[in-house]
Amino acid sequence: MIKTSRTFRIFVSSTFSDLKAERNALQQKVFPRLRDLAMSHGCRFQAIDLRWGVSDEAALDQQTMKVCLGEIERCQKTSPRPNFIVLLGDRYGWRPLPYEIPAKEFEAILFKTSREDQLILNQWYLRDNNAIPPTYVLQPRKDEFANFDVWENMETRLRSILQRSAYNLNFSQDALLKYTASATEQEIVNGALKVPNAKEHIFCFLREIQNGPNNNAASNFFETDPQIAGMQSDLKNRLRQTFSNNVHEYSSNWKNDGPSLDHLDQLCEDVYTELSEVISSELERLDEIDQLDREIANHEIFKTERARIFFGRKEILDTIEKYFSSTNNQPLVIRGVSGSGKSALIAKVIDKVQKDGEETVFRFIGVTPESSNVRVLLDSLCRQISRQYGVDESTIPTDYKELVDEFPKRLALATHEKPLILFLDALDQLSTVDNIQNLTWLPIELPPNVRLVTSTLPGTYLEELEKTIQEQNRIEIQPMSAKDGESVLDAWLTESHRNLQNDQKKYLLQKFSRCGLPLYLKLSFEEAKLWKSYDQLPELGNDISGILHNLFQRLSLVSNHGEMLVSRSLGYLITSKNGLSEDELVDVLSKDHEVYLWFLNSIHQIPDDLIDCLIGYFQITGTDVEKRRKAEDLYNEKIRQHTEDLNKFISSILGMENAPKLPVVLWSRLFFDLESYLIERDADNSSLLSFFHTTSFRNVISEVFLPEKENIKRHQRLADYFESQPLYQDGEEKQKPNRRKLSEMVFHQASAGLAERYSNALTEYLYLEAKLTTMGVQELIVDFDLVPLAGVTSEKERTLSLLQGALALSAHILSKDPLQLASQITGRLKGFHEDSIQDLLNQIRQKVKYPWLRPLDLHLEAPGGALMRTLVGHSMMVNHVAITPDNQRMVSVGSKEIKIWDVSNGKCLNTISGHEGQIFGIALTSDGLRAITASLDKTLKVWDLKKTICLLTLEGHTDQVNSVVMTSDNRKAISASMDKTIKIWDLQSGSCIETLTGHTQGVNDVKLTPNGRLIVSAGDLSIKIWDIATGACINTLRGHTKVVRSIAITHDGRKVVSASNDNTLKVWDIESGTCIHTLTGHGKGVESVSITSDDRYAVSVSMDMTLKKWDLENGKCENTLIGHNHTVNHVALTSDDHYAISASADRTIKIWNLEQIPSTYSQERHKQLIRAVVISQNGKKAVSASEDKTLRVWDVESGSCIFLLEGHTDVVLNVALTHDNQFAISASADKTLKIWEMKTGKCVLTLDGHTGGVWCLVLTHDGRYIVTGSDDKTIKIWDIKNGQCVRTLVGHTFAIRSVVLTTNDEKIISTSGDKSIKVWDFRTGQCLQTLSGHTGDIRSVDVSPDCSLAVSSSWDKTIKVWDIKKGLCVRTLIGHTGAVLKVALIQDGRSIVSASTSNVLELKVWDLKTGVCVRTFTGHKIPVGSPPYGWARVSISQDGKKAVSASDDRLLKIWDLESGTCLASFSGESRIRCATFSADGQTIAFGEWGGSVNFLQLENGNSSNIPAISTKKPKHDTKPAQTKSKGMVKAIPNTVDQKKNGVVEKHGGVEKFSLEIRTLYKNQEYEKVIKLGKEMENFCKKEGDLVYLQFAFGVQADASKALGDHKKALSLYKQRELICRELGNKEMLQSALAQQSEIFFNMKEFEKALLLREERLQICRELGNKGTLQIALGSIGDTLKAIGNISEALNNYVERENLCREINDKKALQSAIAQQAFIFYMKKEFVLAARLYKEQEGICRELDYIDGVKDALGNQSLMLKILGDISGSEALQKKKELLR
Repeated sequence: MIKTSRTFRIFVSSTFSDLKAERNALQQKVFPRLRDLAMSHGCRFQAIDLRWGVSDEAALDQQTMKVCLGEIERCQKTSPRPNFIVLLGDRYGWRPLPYEIPAKEFEAILFKTSREDQLILNQWYLRDNNAIPPTYVLQPRKDEFANFDVWENMETRLRSILQRSAYNLNFSQDALLKYTASATEQEIVNGALKVPNAKEHIFCFLREIQNGPNNNAASNFFETDPQIAGMQSDLKNRLRQTFSNNVHEYSSNWKNDGPSLDHLDQLCEDVYTELSEVISSELERLDEIDQLDREIANHEIFKTERARIFFGRKEILDTIEKYFSSTNNQPLVIRGVSGSGKSALIAKVIDKVQKDGEETVFRFIGVTPESSNVRVLLDSLCRQISRQYGVDESTIPTDYKELVDEFPKRLALATHEKPLILFLDALDQLSTVDNIQNLTWLPIELPPNVRLVTSTLPGTYLEELEKTIQEQNRIEIQPMSAKDGESVLDAWLTESHRNLQNDQKKYLLQKFSRCGLPLYLKLSFEEAKLWKSYDQLPELGNDISGILHNLFQRLSLVSNHGEMLVSRSLGYLITSKNGLSEDELVDVLSKDHEVYLWFLNSIHQIPDDLIDCLIGYFQITGTDVEKRRKAEDLYNEKIRQHTEDLNKFISSILGMENAPKLPVVLWSRLFFDLESYLIERDADNSSLLSFFHTTSFRNVISEVFLPEKENIKRHQRLADYFESQPLYQDGEEKQKPNRRKLSEMVFHQASAGLAERYSNALTEYLYLEAKLTTMGVQELIVDFDLVPLAGVTSEKERTLSLLQGALALSAHILSKDPLQLASQITGRLKGFHEDSIQDLLNQIRQKVKYPWLRPLDLHLEAPGGALMRTLVGHSMMVNHVAITPDNQRMVSVGSKEIKIWDVSNGKCLNTISGHEGQIFGIALTSDGLRAITASLDKTLKVWDLKKTICLLTLEGHTDQVNSVVMTSDNRKAISASMDKTIKIWDLQSGSCIETLTGHTQGVNDVKLTPNGRLIVSAGDLSIKIWDIATGACINTLRGHTKVVRSIAITHDGRKVVSASNDNTLKVWDIESGTCIHTLTGHGKGVESVSITSDDRYAVSVSMDMTLKKWDLENGKCENTLIGHNHTVNHVALTSDDHYAISASADRTIKIWNLEQIPSTYSQERHKQLIRAVVISQNGKKAVSASEDKTLRVWDVESGSCIFLLEGHTDVVLNVALTHDNQFAISASADKTLKIWEMKTGKCVLTLDGHTGGVWCLVLTHDGRYIVTGSDDKTIKIWDIKNGQCVRTLVGHTFAIRSVVLTTNDEKIISTSGDKSIKVWDFRTGQCLQTLSGHTGDIRSVDVSPDCSLAVSSSWDKTIKVWDIKKGLCVRTLIGHTGAVLKVALIQDGRSIVSASTSNVLELKVWDLKTGVCVRTFTGHKIPVGSPPYGWARVSISQDGKKAVSASDDRLLKIWDLESGTCLASFSGESRIRCATFSADGQTIAFGEWGGSVNFLQLENGNSSNIPAISTKKPKHDTKPAQTKSKGMVKAIPNTVDQKKNGVVEKHGGVEKFSLEIRTLYKNQEYEKVIKLGKEMENFCKKEGDLVYLQFAFGVQADASKALGDHKKALSLYKQRELICRELGNKEMLQSALAQQSEIFFNMKEFEKALLLREERLQICRELGNKGTLQIALGSIGDTLKAIGNISEALNNYVERENLCREINDKKALQSAIAQQAFIFYMKKEFVLAARLYKEQEGICRELDYIDGVKDALGNQSLMLKILGDISGSEALQKKKELLR
C-alpha cells in the first residue's frame, strides 16, 4: 500500500455495551463536525469503531482481534497524528483468546498442563510450520461450536488453561498480554502506551459511575469479579500517569436502569476540542506541504516497494547499463504484456543508479492521478528538474503547449558533471483526455547528458514509439524463468515470515512455470502466504484470471465476508472513475438497499443508529431507555420477519439525512483480506483506493459480479451518492470545490443512462463554474462527450451541444481566465431561445455574486455555426497552415516559429524555431512526418516534426522565399521567391537542381499538378505554367489587374484557380489557358485559395477578413464565413473536405465546419477599426467613429445599429455628444467637423476651417461652444448653433494632442507634440501661460475642480503637476516605466490616476497633495502601446471610481481605483481599440479592430466578493540553507519610540497602552494585543494623535499577522502607511512599507513586494541611514531572486556587503555574503559559491554565531559534493555535526 496523509483516521478504543451512549453521542455530534473540518481543507476524516457489526458467521474465523490490531496499525500509518482515542468506563471488556501462539510458548504450556487440558488445547490449536518461527493457530468455530452459547463455555475453559499456565511459566509482561488482557487493553497498549510521542495526540476519556446498585442491570456496567475490576482500575491508572494532561474524567450517577447521561455534552465538547486542535495543527502542516514533494514521495515509496525484492533479468539490466554509458541520444523503451514485471525492472534500475549517486527523476505513471495527466506530469517533471539543478521554477508555464516546449529546455539543464537519468514507467496509463497517444510531448532526440528509460504495453503507445525509436532502443521483457521465480518467491516468503511445505511450493512453482508472468507469481504468493502447513493442497487458477476467480470465491463465502459485501464493494471500486475513498465506499454501501438488508439479516443485535431511526419511524415517546426498548420490540414484532415491511422500512430510513450506516468493521475485515491487492493514492484531494494492475482486476470483477444490468446499478448508486454531496466543501465560502463530486458525478450519471439528471447537471451554472475553476476547461468539455452514453433526448442534446460548442469556442479564454465563464456563456448563447438555454442564462444573473461583464449584444461567435474552434498561441500573424494526411494534426507558421497542433482539441503539441526571419510557407511530406518551410531569411529548412529538429537548410535565393511545394515522392521541393525565381531542390543533397526565371516581379506561390509534370506559379499579374522536365515556361495566363497572391490546382489537374489583389479569383483551363469564371465578392484582395477533393468547391480567404466558399461549376459564392478581425492569410482543407482551417494576421487560427450553415446572425459593424465610441448620458444610445469614414448610432441594449452616418471623406478621428444627447459632433482627418442630429441621423452642420486633421474636441460645460485641436497646430472655438469659428488660438509649433476646459469654462488647456502645455483665455484667445518641462510628447492633461492645478502626462514617463496661475511645475511624479498616455484627476481632485505602457499596462493612483504613489496595478500581458495618434486605451468613469483598460491582447479590464483590484475582465473576438463608460459607470462600450462596436453591462459592480482563482505555485525549500529574516516583534519598541515631543506628557495613557502591548506581545497573547490596540486606536483618534495612531495600527497588524490573518494585517499596515505619509515621517514610512512588502513576499506576490521595497529603498537612500539601507538592499535582492532576476539580485547583495563593511556590521555582513553565495550556486558557479560560504564561516566563528557556522559548513559541504569532492564534503559535514 502507498500511504498518504490526506486522511485523518481515528481508532476509537472502548468496551462495547456499557459505553453505547457515549459512542453514539460521538457518532452523532462530534465525528460529523470533525469530518466537515477536514473536508473544508480538502481532507477526509474517519472514525473507526469496531465494537459492533460483525455477523455471527464472520466471527467464526477467530480473527477479530487480529483485525482490530491491524486497523490500529493502519490508522497510525494513514494519519500519524491524531489516530487513537480511549473511551473507558467501569468494564474491562471481552478477553479474546490469542489467535496465534509462538510454538515455544505453546509447547511449554502443554508441558505444564494436565492430559485433559492438553487434549483440549490440541483440539483448538494446530501447529503451523509455514510460520517463521512456527506458531499454533486457533481454529475456526464450526459444528456445535458455531453456537455462541456452546462456544462461550469452551472459550472460558481455554482462557483459564492458557492464563493459568502463562502465569505459572512466568512469561514476560509483553508475552502475558495476549493471554490475560481484554481486547480494549490490547488495543490501548498497541495504539497508545507503546506509541512514541503519544502524549501529543492521544486522548483518554474516562467515566466513573457513582452509586451503582448490585443487580443484573449493573453487571452490564461494572465488573463483578474483583480481580478483573482490579485490572480495569490498573489500566485507568496507567492511562492517568502516562497521559496526565490528556485525560478527561466524567462522573455519572446511577438512575433507574443505567448511568445518567448528563456528562455527554461535556464529553462531546472535550473530544471535539482536543481532536480539532490536533487536526487543525496538522491541516496547517498539510497546507504547507509542497505538492511536488508529495508527488515525489509517492513515487519513491512505490519504487522502494517494487525494487525491494528482485531477481534475474541480468541481460536486460546489462543492456540498460550500457545505454547509460553510451552516446545514444534516443529514449530506451521497455515493452511487455501486463504483469510481465516492467515496473519492478524499472524500480530496480532506479534503485541502483540512486545508490551510485546519479541524478534521477522518475514517475510510475498511474500511481497517482497527477502522473496520469500529461500536462500535470510535464509540470511536475519540469519543477523537479529545476530544483535538482538549482534553477528558478517560477517561470515554468502552466499551459500544455507551452509545457511541451519547456520540457526539453529543462532537460537540457543536465551537464557533463551532473547528467540526468529520467524514468517514465507505464506510458499506457496516461489519460487520453488530451489525445496525447501520439506522444508528441516526449522528446525523441534527447539533449546531451540526458538518458530516458520508459515502458509501455503493446498497443497505441508502442506503435507510436516504434515509428521513431530505433530498434536497438527497444527491449521486450520475456517471461520470468522458473529459477528466478523461485528466488523471488523465497524472498517474499522470508520477508513475510512465512514458509511453504515442499508439496505446496512445488505445486505453486509448477503453475507459475506455465505462465511465467511475475504478476501471476505475486497473486499466487498472496494466496499461498495464507496457507497453513496443515491445510490440504488448495486449487490455484492456471492464469491471472483464474487466481482472481479463486480469490473472489474465497472472499465471498458466507463464513468469510459473504457474496453481497464482496460483490458490491469490488463493484463500486472498479465502477468508479478514479477509485473511492474508504469513507465514500462505506457511505455508498450503507445507502445500498440490498446491502443494508443483507446486513440486517446477518446480525442479531440492532445497531444503535438504527434504533434512533426506529424511534422516529414509529414516533415512540417515553424515557430514553423506554424508547429504545420499545423500538427493539416493534422492530422484532412488526418489521424483521415481514419482508415487505422490512423493505419499506429500509427504503424509508436510507433516505433520511441521518440515515444509519454500516459498521466500518465490515469493510475493515474485507480490507484486511484485500490489502495486498489495493493501492491508495492521492486524487481530488482525497486518498482513493483502487486495484493495482487495474485492468486484470476490472475484467474479472466485471465477469464475476457485474453483468450489464448490475454494472448500470452500480453507476446509478454512485451517481446518487455524488449528487447528494455538496458542491463546495467549505459551504458559503466557496473556496474549496468538492473535487470528488466534480470528478465522478456526471460520469456515473451518463454511464447509468440517467439522461435527465446528466443534462440537468451540465446545465447547472454553479456546477460548470466549479468544474472549470477546479479542473480546467478541457475536463469540463469532456463531460459533454458522454451525451451518447447518457442517451439524452434530441431537444436536450441540442442544448448540450450548443453549450459544449460555446465552451469550445471560449476554451482559449477560459483556460487562462475561468472567471469569464459567465460572460462567455452569456455572450455566445444569448441569441438562442430554447427554454433550457434561457434558464441557464437566468441562473447566471441570479447566482453569480461577484462582478462580471454581461454582453448586451450578440457580437461573440455563437456555437452551432461554422466556426468550431479558435487556436491562440502565435505571437505574431499566422502566415500559412498545412494539415497532415490523417487530418489529426496541423502545422502553422508565423513569425519565426512553427507550431504543431492537435486538430481534435486545439492543443498546441509543439513549437519549433530555427529560422532567422518570418516564415511564409510550409509543405508536408506525404506521411506528415516532415515539413519544409520558406522564410524571409532567404532560406528553406527541412524539419523532422517528430524529433522537432532541422534536418537540412537550403540556401540559394537572394530574397525572401514565399512558398514551397514537394513532389509526391518527397524527393524534390520547388520554391518561389521575391527574387523573381522558382528553384527546384534535391532534398537528399540539399542542392539546387534548376532555377526557373521569367516572372517580372516576386513569385508569391507555386504548386505542382497531381501528375507531377507541371509547375504552376503566381507572381506579378500573371500565372505561369512550367514543364518540370525541361524547365521551360509553356504558358502564361493573364487577366488579373493586380498581383496574383495564390493558386490552387484541381485534383484532376485540368484547372487552376488564382487569387489576386484585384479582389477576384479566376478559374482557368490549364491546357487552353482560357479563363472559365471570374469569382467576385470579396471586398479586398484575395490572399489564398484551396479546392475540395471532389473539385466542386473552392474556399478563398481575403484581406476583407472573410472566407468564401465558391461553386466552381457556376462561379457563385455559396457561403461567407466571418470571424477573423484582420487579413486572413491562408486556408487549408482537411482531406475529407469537412473542415477549413484559416490562418490570420490577427494571430489566430480558426477551424470551420464547411458542412455547417454559417450563423444567420451577422453583426453590423464598421468596415475598418474603431477610433472612438461615446455613450449618451441616459445610457440608451452610443455613437462610434471609424477609419471607414463613417459613424454609427447604436442601441445599447440590443447592440443594433440605428443609423449609419456618412459624409466624411476621410477617417473619423473623434466623436462627442451634446449634453442634452440631441446631437453628435464628429472630427475627421478630412479637416472638418460635422454635427449630426441623433433623432434622424442627418448631418445638420459641417464646420470647415482647420487645414489639418481634427484630432480632439471638447464641449464647453454650458454646451454653447466646441473647442477643437488639429494637425494644423491650432485650436479653434466654434459656435455650436451656427457652426461659425469664433476664435483661432495660434502658438503651438506641433500638432495638438489634447484640449481640456476648466470647470468654469474660462480657460483652455492644450498639449502638443512640441512638448509644451499652453493655458489660453477662452474669451480673448490670449495665451496666458506656456508650461514647459516635459522632455517628451505630452499625451494627456486634466484640470482640478477648483481650476488652480493642471496635471499632464508625457512620453518622458513622468507626470507633472502645474500651478496654472503661476505657470510653475509644483511637482513631478516619477515611477512609471513607460510612456504615460493618460492622466486624470479623481476623488474631487484629491488624487491622480495615470496609465502607461511598456511591456504591460500600468495604472497608478497618486496622492495629489504629497505626490506619493499610493497604488499601482498592472494587468495586460501584451503591450497596450499607444496608437499612432497618441490615444491611450484607458478610460475613467465619471465618478472617478473605476477605470476600463483595453489592449491588443483582446482583453478588457474594469479596475476599482479605490482598492486597486480588477473587478472583472472580458475577452473579445478582436484586438480592442477603445472603450468608454456610461455616465453611471455600469455600461461599457468598446470598439474592436475588426470594426464591431460592443456593449457590456457590469453586474455586481459594487460587490467586494471577488473570487480568488488559485495560481499559487507550490512551496519548496531552496537547496542551500539561507539566512531567514526575523519576525516583527522587535519592531514594536522602535515604533513606540517614534513620537512627537510632548505627546507622553499630554497623553500619559498612551504610554501605558504601549507598555501593556509590549508585554502582551512578548507573551504571544495576540488576541489581547488586537483588542488593546483597537482601544488605543480609538483613543488616539479622539485625541488627534497621529504618531501613536500609526503605532496602534501597526501593533494590531503585527498581531493579526502572527495569527495568520494576512489580509487584515495588510489593511492595517496600509492605514499606518497613509498616516506616515501624512506626517511626512520617512523613517516610519519605510518601516510601514517594509511590513507590507514582507507579507506580499511570503504570499509569493513578488511584483507587489518589489514595488514597495523599491520605494522603501529610495526613502532609505534619502534618509542616509546605512544600517536600514543595507537591510532594504537585502530585501530587494531577495525579491529579485524570487522572480528570477538573479543578476540584479547579485548587484544589490554586493552593495549590501560594501555597506556592511563600511559600518562594520558583521552579523549583516555574513548574511550578505551568504546571499551572494546562493546566487552563484544558482548560476552553477559552485567553486565561487564555496569560497563565499567559507568566508561566511570565518565571520560567524569570529562572532561565535554557531547557527551561522553550521549553515556555512553545510552549504560548503553541498558545494564540494556537487563538485565531486566527496571526502571533503563528508569532512565538512562531520565538522558541522560536532558543533553543539
